Formats: sequence, structure tokens, C-alpha cells
Amino acid sequence: MTMNRLIKWINYRACWFILLACSCINQLETEQDKETSDKTGSIPISMEDKALQQAVYKTIENPQTGLFVFTEKQEISEAEDIRNLPCRIEKKGIIPAKEIFYPDKKGDCTFVSYFPYKESGIISGSNSIPVDTKLDQRSETAFLESDFMVAYQTHITASKSKVKLEHLHKCSIISFSLETDSHEETKKLLKHNPTIGIRNLKTEGTYDFETDSFVLKENVNNLSPYGKWYQSGKKLTGIKVIVPPQDLSSGTELATITIEGRSFTCRLPEKLELLPGKGHRIAVQYIPDTGINHITAEILDWEEGTNTEVDLDEIIKTECIQTNTLNFDAYPMYAVFHQGKQLMTICQEYLQTDSFSCQAIVAYPQQEQNDKMSNGIVLELKNRQQPVHGGTVIWNEYENTCTYKSGNLYPINKFYIDCLNQLSIERPEYPLQVYLLPVQLVDQRNDEKLTYSLVKIGTQIWMRENLATHFYNDHKKITHKTENSYDKTNAGYFSQGNEIFYNRSAVATFKLAPQGFRIPTETDWEKLKKYLHNDTSVLKADKKWNNANYPANGLTGFNALPVGIFTKAIKYERSIFDFQGIYLGLWTTNNEGTEIAAKARLISNKSSELLNGIYTNFSGYSIRCIKQ
Repeated sequence: MTMNRLIKWINYRACWFILLACSCINQLETEQDKETSDKTGSIPISMEDKALQQAVYKTIENPQTGLFVFTEKQEISEAEDIRNLPCRIEKKGIIPAKEIFYPDKKGDCTFVSYFPYKESGIISGSNSIPVDTKLDQRSETAFLESDFMVAYQTHITASKSKVKLEHLHKCSIISFSLETDSHEETKKLLKHNPTIGIRNLKTEGTYDFETDSFVLKENVNNLSPYGKWYQSGKKLTGIKVIVPPQDLSSGTELATITIEGRSFTCRLPEKLELLPGKGHRIAVQYIPDTGINHITAEILDWEEGTNTEVDLDEIIKTECIQTNTLNFDAYPMYAVFHQGKQLMTICQEYLQTDSFSCQAIVAYPQQEQNDKMSNGIVLELKNRQQPVHGGTVIWNEYENTCTYKSGNLYPINKFYIDCLNQLSIERPEYPLQVYLLPVQLVDQRNDEKLTYSLVKIGTQIWMRENLATHFYNDHKKITHKTENSYDKTNAGYFSQGNEIFYNRSAVATFKLAPQGFRIPTETDWEKLKKYLHNDTSVLKADKKWNNANYPANGLTGFNALPVGIFTKAIKYERSIFDFQGIYLGLWTTNNEGTEIAAKARLISNKSSELLNGIYTNFSGYSIRCIKQ
């Protein structure tokens, strides 16, 4: 480690953006605070970073840092005693996964800690570690886990006192604001709840601890940002996204903004540099009569910077559809439009046939207004390199099965639509100008507007997120059951973190499902179970279910998470939250949709089968709706 690099690390300071009010914790210890010993190798190591602890320990399930400890004469790649050790972030401190001691060697130590923890550690023979930000940052957990941070402390002597760490932001944060000419116009704009999709940003690469820099992969991705709009005077703020630092060239389409049914694309007329440890605000001026006037890009907190201007054009139509630019991880279904008419739906879905099962990208031409997507063109079978793509799939809705006919092409990553509304691999003489939008469920209840992405599994269309509304579909508010009212008497919902759990009485009102959707019936679950051969591994979100005997691969995109359930306390007449990391409990109705079914459904980390769940009046389960 060079002296210049060391000085830069020590002098570099930044504030945790959520905790601006917190006081500085990087204070020097007095001699009285230190309890040192000449006998190294027997003194346990303990650490803290109060800002990081307060920010993540209640939000993220099992948050962890990675830790390297080595002598001053070494580099991070040479660390032998403590190398990429996972450490839990708790309220009381940063706790190593196992008890560790200062190295039994002479000389001071260097501590390098980073967040979030990467099991792979640094790349062999280097000082670099793989880094990637989440493509879907809508949840607070995904947003915080996208914020790659590093703490670096030198000249640490063996001591029983806690090592005080300060994790610094290494990524960039982009926030958006929408500005109008008056408070009243901004209030109206808030009711419309504009949507933003982030485009064309690099999200993967490596970070070098030695040079304090990133090397990013060239591929770009689309992202879903975090937050919701809040009115502040004559502007809306609150939407933001975290990405690695990078240079955006002139002409980059940075974001798509949809306001009152009109979509606009944000383009950069000149280079914009996203800097590490800094915020970048995109300010949009909106005039209701004429739409977007102009927007500006400003570099601000964490540090001051310079401004640049960007232009906003109405959403650009294209004649060539490129599937490898679509963000299927966040939106498994996309609708293709021409002059306001839907021509096609493109799905990333799980195909289960008699001969094979795999993820596929399938295009379904729109035959009529309420097309059930019964006949599709298989553009790509994932991870199949042979010329077997371009086949067809025909669905039997009653049996929830498909008939597949293989193709003889290599993966079809781009195609056109001709004047007869037919898919064409080669550019036709007169290709249609089309645009694509994610297929989503927009659920408006009173002033609450929630948006859910959808996923196709067999012939069924499911919400890929748990219901999160605070209102019945007749717009009456649902009672929030707090710790003081966890009894069985009243209909209501429990909350734990970002998750909502509804009790039996609330479900029994049959006023929870969004319009056009329903709480799944017993037949709905049985059709899903049969299609998947009763294998819930394809429903479980990958890496969230911690049981190697019952792995999760998430191939369907259903995105099931082990969020836990509310159940009856053993000794008391009240509900308690339990089984986080083990169960996802889901309410079920009878086939007529008039009563709650005798059994709920459970997805468990202790089984790969869809299980039945017992419930009582004290139970609080999640709801996952299906399209009618």
C-alpha cells in the first residue's frame, strides 16, 4: 500500500445519506480507554460502525460485512490470518461469524471491511472483488445492498477496545425530482404518481481495494429505482437508484418517465460523470399543458460538484425489438404497441414439457382483445447453444400443459414486426414503428397507488410480489394491528419490515384483491402444483432460501421469499411474528371464491413441495393474487 494511497484513505470522509443527523463516530480513543497487551494472538477482535449498524440491521435480513486483517507490511491479497471473514451487523456492533484474535505477529494491523459481504471474496492473485448493484431496487433491502461501501483503518494495535470503522460510499446515487410552476400543480402531479425506469447503466464489475477504483463490464442494464414521490414545495422528490461510478456519453438514454399516460425518454446531450461517493440529481421541469420543458442534471451531496443539462424527448419508437436489452429480472412480461394498439406480449417464462424444462423467452402475437396467449414463438431457450430455437409452443388452458415443437435456429435476440403484424427475423420492407412497456398491475386505492410486476407460469398470470395494500378495494382503510392489538377480534393487517400480513377476518371480507385479480383458489394452486411437478424450487427466489438440501433457483420468476408468518403465541392469546427465513404462508379460497379454504399454502425451506398450512384467527399470512 503506497503512502499516497494510505493518506487518501485516511482523509476521505463521507456521510451515510440516510443518517445525516448522526454525529461523527470516528473518534480517537484515549489512553484510558485502551486495554492493550503484549501477548498478541490471544486478544479477541471486536468492531463497530454505528451509522452502518443503525441503517441496515433492522432492514436487511442477516446483514453482513466482509473483513480482512493483515500486518502493515502486507497487502489485502496477502492476508493470511483473517481473510474475507463474514461479520454480522447487529445493533450492538459488527460481530465476526466466529471468534477471532489479533494476528500473533509483531507490528500494527490494517483492517479492511466492506459491505455487503461477498462469499467469493477477492479474485485470486489480485486486490479486486466482484461488485454488482441490484437491477430491481424497489425494496429498501435491495437498495441498501446495492450501496457498496468500504472501511479502511491502519495502525491498529492489539486491544480489547472495539475497532471503530467508518464505511464509505464507493458507488454513485442518482435521485430524481419533478418540478412545476405551483404548489397546486405539484399536488395534482403527485396524485398521478409518475413512474421512472432507469436505462443503459453498467451495474457489474470489480472494485480494486489498492487503487480505490472500479473496472466495469461493458454490458448495460435497465433498473427499477427505490422510493416513492413526496411533495416538497413545487417539486416531487424521493426516487433514487444506486450504481457504480461511470461515465455516460452524449446521447445516452438515462431514464424513461411516464406522466399521465405519456412517456418520455431522458437523453444526455453531453457527457455526464457519475462520481464515487456523490449524489447526482436529475431535475425535471414539467408543465401540464405542454409536458416536459427541460431537465438538468446536478452533482450534489455527498460532495459539491458541477452541473450539466439534459434533454427529454417523447418516448422513442423503434422498428427493431432487441430482447437482450429488456429487464426480464424485474419485469418478466413486456407488451409491444403500435399506435396505441397492443400487437404482442414478450415473456420470460418457465417451460415444462415431457422432454425438458428450462427458462425461455416467448413472443405471443395478440390475436384478439382478450388473447389468452395460447400460441407462442419461442425466441430463445435459455442456456441452449444448439440451433433449436425459433420453435412454437401451444397451451392447453384447461389442463395447464403445453405442446412444444422445436425450431432450427440460433437464439433470436432481435426481430421486427411487418405491416401484417407478423414477427420477422429479417428486416421487412416496411417494418412497424413500435414501443415496449412492462406488463404491470396498477392498484389505486384512495391516495395509495401500488404497482406490481406480473409473471406468466403455464397458462396462469400471477403477481410476482406479495399484496401490500393498506386499503380494502372499496377504499376503506384496513386496521393496522400493532403490538398492542395483536388479538384475534378485529380484521386487519400486521406489518414486519416492508411486508404486510393479513389476518383471517380481513381475508374473509373478500375485499383485498385488486380489480381483475383474485386470491387463488384451491384449483389455482393445484394447477400450478401439477404444472411444476410439485417442485417449489422454481418458485423460490434464488439465494434467499438457506437450505442446501432444498435449493432454490427461481426459474419461474415467481419471486417467492421466506418472509415468515404471524402465528399464535404459545402461552398468550395474541399473535407473534415467527418463521422468518423458513416459510412463505399464502392465503387460499375455496373454488367458488366465497370462503377461505380449509388449508392455506406454505412454501418452506425444509421442503421442495407445496405444503398445506394450518391457520387460526391469530394467523397472519401473505397474499399472492392471480389474474382472473
